[in-house]
Amino acid sequence: LTELHLHNHTLLIPAASVLELFAVSQGVIGIKGVYSNRFLAMNKRGRLHATEWFTDDCKFRERFQENSYNTYASVVHRNHRTGREWFVALNKRGKAKMGSSPRVKSQHVSTHFLPRVRKVS
Repeated sequence: LTELHLHNHTLLIPAASVLELFAVSQGVIGIKGVYSNRFLAMNKRGRLHATEWFTDDCKFRERFQENSYNTYASVVHRNHRTGREWFVALNKRGKAKMGSSPRVKSQHVSTHFLPRVRKVS
C-alpha cells in the first residue's frame, strides 16, 4: 500500500507511514519509522532524512497548538542569524519540505500534525 485505502469501511494505512513518537526529555521527542526502523533527523541545512542511529539531529521539540495539532521543531538546528526555529513540514503531496525555508513557520499548515494512537493487536 502506498496510499490510504478504504476496505469494508475501514481505513487502511500503509505500514511505511506509521511513526512511533517517544519521549527523550520533557518536551523533546524522537520519531521512528515502525516499518523502516529508522529515525527522522534534520541536518544542518534543514533537510529531513532517515538515519539508522539516534543522534542530536533526531531530537525535536513537540509543541501543542491551539488548533489541537502538534508541531515539531529541531532541537539543535535553527537560523543562526534570526534564531528562528526549523520545523518538520510536508507539502501537499507528502514530500518533506526544508525546515530552513522562510515559508516554514509554526503557523503554516504544512507543519501541523495530528498524532493518532495506534491500536496494537
